[in-house]
Amino acid sequence: MMKSPIFIAYSVLLLSLFTVHANNYDNSFSPKVKSSIENQKHIIPGRFLIEYTANDIHNDDIFDSLMNTYQTVSVGEAVTLSDGGHIRAVHNDNANEHDNFLQTLVDHQNVVAVYPVTYIARPASKSNGYFGQTSPETTKKIQAHSLTQVDQLHKEGWSGKGVRICVLDTGVDYLHPALGGGFGPGYKISFGADLVGDEYNPMAQNNTAPSDNIPPLDNCSKLNKEADGHGTHVVGIIAGNDTSKGFIGVSPDADIGVWRVFGCNGGSSSEIIMKAMVEAQKAKCDVINMSLGNGAPWAEQPHAAFAQKLAKQGISVVVSNGNNGESGAFTVTDPAGAHDALSVAAATNPNYLGSLFSIKTSTGKTYGPYSYQVAPEANDEFPDGDIVLGGASDTLSACESDTVNNNRNLKGKLALVKQGPCQITEQANRVAVAGAIGLVYFNTQANHLIRAPFINASIPIATISSVSGHHLMSILKNVDSNRDHVHIKFERDAFVFESATADSIAYFSSIGPTVELDMKPSFAAFGSDVYSTLPQYLGGWGTKSGTSMATPYVTGVVALMRQALAEKNLPLQTLHERLQNYGKILNAFKDKSSLLDSPLRQGAGLIQAYNAIKEPLHISPSYFSFNDTRAGLEYRSHSLKITNTGSKTVKYRVSCTASASISPYGSNNTDFRLVGYDSDKFYTDSVNVKVTVDQDSVELQPDESKQIIASVHIPVKYNANDQIMYGGFIQFEPIGTDAAQAHVPYFGVLGSLYDLPTFKTSELNIKNQQGRIYDHNDTFVFKLSDPSTGPNIGFHLMTPSRRFVIDLIDSNDNRIGYIVPTYNYAERSLNAMSTKELNPWTGKLIADDNIDSVPFIVSPGLYRIRWSALRMFGDIDKNEDWVVQTSCKLEIVA
Repeated sequence: MMKSPIFIAYSVLLLSLFTVHANNYDNSFSPKVKSSIENQKHIIPGRFLIEYTANDIHNDDIFDSLMNTYQTVSVGEAVTLSDGGHIRAVHNDNANEHDNFLQTLVDHQNVVAVYPVTYIARPASKSNGYFGQTSPETTKKIQAHSLTQVDQLHKEGWSGKGVRICVLDTGVDYLHPALGGGFGPGYKISFGADLVGDEYNPMAQNNTAPSDNIPPLDNCSKLNKEADGHGTHVVGIIAGNDTSKGFIGVSPDADIGVWRVFGCNGGSSSEIIMKAMVEAQKAKCDVINMSLGNGAPWAEQPHAAFAQKLAKQGISVVVSNGNNGESGAFTVTDPAGAHDALSVAAATNPNYLGSLFSIKTSTGKTYGPYSYQVAPEANDEFPDGDIVLGGASDTLSACESDTVNNNRNLKGKLALVKQGPCQITEQANRVAVAGAIGLVYFNTQANHLIRAPFINASIPIATISSVSGHHLMSILKNVDSNRDHVHIKFERDAFVFESATADSIAYFSSIGPTVELDMKPSFAAFGSDVYSTLPQYLGGWGTKSGTSMATPYVTGVVALMRQALAEKNLPLQTLHERLQNYGKILNAFKDKSSLLDSPLRQGAGLIQAYNAIKEPLHISPSYFSFNDTRAGLEYRSHSLKITNTGSKTVKYRVSCTASASISPYGSNNTDFRLVGYDSDKFYTDSVNVKVTVDQDSVELQPDESKQIIASVHIPVKYNANDQIMYGGFIQFEPIGTDAAQAHVPYFGVLGSLYDLPTFKTSELNIKNQQGRIYDHNDTFVFKLSDPSTGPNIGFHLMTPSRRFVIDLIDSNDNRIGYIVPTYNYAERSLNAMSTKELNPWTGKLIADDNIDSVPFIVSPGLYRIRWSALRMFGDIDKNEDWVVQTSCKLEIVA
């Protein structure tokens, strides 16, 4: 049977991944078997996703045979893909049957691919504050639709009506008034399901799946620390609507479907995520929002590959780029690495919300305003009132009950306390016993406003910054408490403040490219201090930060585009390219206005929705990579097709503008450790790469297309070890009209990823269990009968590798067996500490040439350990593309 090329390219082994947990099974290089880049760390034993073809899924011999042969196998319901294929989940709880079980699957002619089920981390976002009261003017500023041109589309009547948007997330409080107040036909959120339930634990074997068609309600308790309302916030950004607050989502009239893929605590599994993706496909969704992801950006990973399939079928898959920008380049997550998925970076909101309080003494002095935070899910509103010192005079902590009980001034007052050795709620309960009606708390970290707690507190708690707390403490210590009083007033309405980092990419936003040098992110949307709906158990409204928040904004914009351009019946690629053609290019530094940020941080820039729909110029491709300098001449030039889709002749000036260059490892970094965005070595001006176009202007008649060639000129001298990532934009500036400027981002690498050191050589070693390292000329003696003599086998990958092998060889370099299963799509910094089979090695080997083989114990003899890793962009079948190192002699005795 012919296999799809994209699946053949995986060449990954599933059984090896399970082996790490089972510790007694072997592996195979079958092209049907897929891997997760998180492989050994996040594999969930005994669970698989099977993609297959069948003429009749209701009478399928594959699964009938499985269940008849293996009594511990359970098979999920078949789901049909739009291309005619099918996917089923298969569980096998008996580890002893895995070898033959997998062989049955791999050998079957109708099986296309076998995916291991992996753990998926809960979506990450930061809660900035909870704001139940905002005026329409405040809401308008914080939503910032005017800066993305969404407000212009709303004025023209575009609202996403008729577009089906599917959200895969933590569920949604669809009872929220701004989200429609209900679920099902006739409501804003009209379809979807809960796939997990409140108590879902992806690592457990005894999860009870919700019944079919259970609505995806997030109704977790306010006592649940991990239930942060992520999905409700996401849906509100897309389609929320509350006229009293002036709040309007990007596509308020879109038809919304939600699949709940996370419970109230913890993560999910790739089985659930893939099921939700298939359900969204079956529901004929136009746009799928996935504010989730983890792992490294290999396009071959299951989620990325399936997202790519959905995109090829005409579905816009919008994915968060990740929140790991502080770790540097190559931090895009899976499935954002899919070539045709729209990956979204987070731009800094130009404004943020805050709550304020002020102080007035009985002598008429006033202080403030200061910021504060109260947990909205607390049962009582925080009161205004007189405030006094609530703890010990030296520490201001209320952790010592005797100190508090002797304070007779607390009755009917607010108590100011400082961080102490006990919990905040414990301090609150102690001052409550002395009669306090509320606790005002500050900690020892300067300028750090912590989240107000609410669990097990008998009185309301407000938190303030360390600076504000020390100032308030100073005021209270300098008044006569018997004669004067200090009154504190809390404003209920939220206030808007201007961000010092406006017009830039947020510090946390993940940075491209993918490990295979595809340009990510696609573009940016506001992802910091984003105001939206929260479940009512969390107070209903608040701000969050993360690429999770930028992603639904783009999802809403794509829906507006699909509605506005529906009559033109444009290919999906064209629609997505137009959105990239007209992004607003952001600066790298606020105080260096002439320096554009790298496309690897901002993609094509901050989305400009109106221009993407209305402007006549279309450029394809919408971005390109010059790859690295080893790639050869085929990447040195790129052809751009520019088309006038309007009704009038247009003319543009064409130019190339360089952006800031990134030094991913910093200068003179011999260990090739990635440097974070906040490092002073992250940006560099040490190189000057010139990119040119073959014509400086172009004129186009209506419906006319022309070609422009962009070429890179590599400097004669540069330090290849620095691996500088240069970039910029091919810009099309209109001549004689007020049309918008269009552009195409590009990037490339000065240096060769192939030539980077794959291993950290110093950590390829054998140690005894006392920590002694054995040099290459030494001989390590391992007595099989004495486990304490077993070697610890070290390794550390400095760069990713598509395949990494640790095996045992004899004196003639013949392989005796594999020490651990092969790592496929291995991550940067993968090391031996995560592999228990190596700490220490017990003498167990596995053979790769027979999937039915079982592990065996090595025979006494003289051997060496061999580490082999494929270089980036290397050919598996070429010996010269592998980096190989062997250990000292290993003498194994009985």
